Amino acid sequence: MNIDRQNTSGKMSLRQVVINHISKAIIDKKYKPREHITETSLSDKLSISRAPVREALAELVAMGILIKVDRVGIFLNVITPSQVLDTYHTKGLVEGYLSHDFMREHDHDDIIELENIMQEMRQDVLNDDANQVEIGTKFHKALLKYSYNKVLLHTLDQVNIKSKLLFFENWSLLYTRENIINRHQAIVHSILTKNAKKVERTIRDHYIDTGKKIAKIVGKRYE
Repeated sequence: MNIDRQNTSGKMSLRQVVINHISKAIIDKKYKPREHITETSLSDKLSISRAPVREALAELVAMGILIKVDRVGIFLNVITPSQVLDTYHTKGLVEGYLSHDFMREHDHDDIIELENIMQEMRQDVLNDDANQVEIGTKFHKALLKYSYNKVLLHTLDQVNIKSKLLFFENWSLLYTRENIINRHQAIVHSILTKNAKKVERTIRDHYIDTGKKIAKIVGKRYE
């Protein structure tokens, strides 16, 4: 998993180290829904002072990944289907809007880069899908290379943390190998039409469709 976010000096902040640690622990099933998570245990485990741990926990609470109960503590939240839908709808709207930057600025080399990533995706299918999620992340990052709206990029960063947790947990149940490739190829095809609105709609639908599928899985899990 790669959800690292570095500061301008190229060094990851301690707050982000904590966020990455918690995210990986959730994906690896080391934390269970409603499990109590404390500043002290994280500070001791990571050898980090409590201030950045507190910042990280507050950010994850704001995202809805954790929940704070007054006078009791902080716990891993139980994600509901409606939260899944909200997360992916927001992700689709923001990335879809930011795709206009790519449409204005991209050149032939950018299209080649996307096609090369698609080839990586196809090759990975032959290698038992070992890196499908990472390659998909690389594909979407390439679409954001010309986006400089810090507010929207920050919003997308936060939504990405939550959406990736949901996706990592469920992705093998969502799509066939062929589906994964075709869904990303559809975005490339929409870019080749040079129709920015079509690209925005394709990206938005790309995420909303995933959100609906995950919400259905999550709903069955807690019936």
